[in-house]
Amino acid sequence: MSHENLENTHRLFRAVEERDVAGLLAAYDPEIVIRDAELLPYRGIYHGLEGAKQHIEGAAQTWNPFKPSPTERKMDAVFLALVNNKMT
Repeated sequence: MSHENLENTHRLFRAVEERDVAGLLAAYDPEIVIRDAELLPYRGIYHGLEGAKQHIEGAAQTWNPFKPSPTERKMDAVFLALVNNKMT
């Protein structure tokens, strides 16, 4: 994973934690395709940034009622990459 991709992934996780829709959309490629499991209320396939925005709105309608605190939303993500069959 390149340094640029790693930084972008960190920005994406921060945006999710902070409920920052603009930040989340900025982390996505304009041609993103999101596929959600059929068991989710917001299931489906979403295309492009407009589709990503619809996905975010659907996920928010499902999960926001649980009202997690900022501490509970903190993901403390750790990223590992496999490059040439070696963990980095």
